[in-house]
Amino acid sequence: EPLRRPGSSSAGAGTAAAAAGPAEEASPPWTFKGAVSGAFRAYLSLYVTLEDKSITAGVRDLVAKETWAVAEDLAGGDKSTRVLASSAEVFLLIKRALKRCVPVSTGETLFDLHGVWRGALCSYAAALSARLPKLPQVATGWEPAQVHLSDDQLALVCTAVTTAEYCSTTTGELEESIRRSIDASLAPKVDLSAAQDAFQGVVTQAVKLLVADVETQLHAHLQSYTRHRWDALEDVAEESTQMNAILRALAKVCEFWGAHLLPIYVRFTCDKLVASFMPRFVAMVLRCRRIGEMGAQQLLLDLQALKSALHDLPQACGTASTSAYAKLVTAEVGKAENLLRLVLTPEDALQVRAGPRAGAGARARLAVHPSTPPPSLTAAAPAAPSARQEHFAELSTGCPGADLAKVLELKGARKQDVSASMGSLLEDLKGGISTGASGASLTQGTQKFKKLLNIS
Repeated sequence: EPLRRPGSSSAGAGTAAAAAGPAEEASPPWTFKGAVSGAFRAYLSLYVTLEDKSITAGVRDLVAKETWAVAEDLAGGDKSTRVLASSAEVFLLIKRALKRCVPVSTGETLFDLHGVWRGALCSYAAALSARLPKLPQVATGWEPAQVHLSDDQLALVCTAVTTAEYCSTTTGELEESIRRSIDASLAPKVDLSAAQDAFQGVVTQAVKLLVADVETQLHAHLQSYTRHRWDALEDVAEESTQMNAILRALAKVCEFWGAHLLPIYVRFTCDKLVASFMPRFVAMVLRCRRIGEMGAQQLLLDLQALKSALHDLPQACGTASTSAYAKLVTAEVGKAENLLRLVLTPEDALQVRAGPRAGAGARARLAVHPSTPPPSLTAAAPAAPSARQEHFAELSTGCPGADLAKVLELKGARKQDVSASMGSLLEDLKGGISTGASGASLTQGTQKFKKLLNIS
């Protein structure tokens, strides 16, 4: 029989091949990949357990050997590289485990291992958090948590911020690497966000410590404000000794933060400091017994110096400021400014003005001498808010904790005199007045206010 070219066949053979062709084409091609490992797939849970023990022991050993200080060769380098050596070693352990697992399985085994690594990262974040100084509970509403950090502790807290930021970023990169390696059906389920949240929690804890340390230093100067006789001030000079001490403390803080914190966390810490310290400044003003006109002017001058220092705080730390931060400073300082301007407001201006409210349309304000109640009110109507109270609320907008009695005390009136001479008006402020009330008693109250404050 003559030789045939490769691929040629007889008619019978061709018929048989045609008959068998569809079935052979439908069967998937056989590959060697996974043929051996597939036999062990049912037993890979033992492999996961072994890796779990290995990574747990590795993290524990790294934490035990950690010096909790930046290595000397990194201390003078870029601030983003000033991380604890153990943090890089933890990710190196996980990277090696990932390389070992991928050739064996990219399915359920790798998915189970990624949960093991998530737990290891959370464990490392907990160890980092436990190393930080404890933040005590706040004693009172206006007193900050008492935190006194040494230079070594401050360096550790700043290092913890940088290390936690590095770990959070690297955890995100690890998550993407696992998703690229794992089976497509399991990729959407890969999630290391719990570990990232744990590291961000360390950052938040560290920033709270930094802010509390600064506020502890500043609080002594705020207490000095409350002990000063501002009502005896005869003239307004430059910034007070208390404010100068506050500005010096802030300058020292800027020097340290600028040298140890990343720019993003300089801004974050400045935000937290302004949002926490300024309400305490307002509380300090309200705790003063008397301020008087000169005292209020001096405090406003101090407040302008503080506002300027807070505005420049990020730049003083070597970081560009943002418009959002500038708005925050303006808003928080504005609350204290409004309170002090309220103290400077003449007593007559604190009283109610007759006439319709601007822009209120048909809705009219209650007059001091209401002769005819508004159409919507009747003699039997329930007690309406005091017109004085409404007017004072407008003037004191943005002044948390301010009330007319306290403002009068800050202006110079003694608390017992206010209680004795203006008891009826204080009741009016607390409970409101009825719509049919006579304006005569309110006029009498105004005269008593003027006599009490020596206003002609």
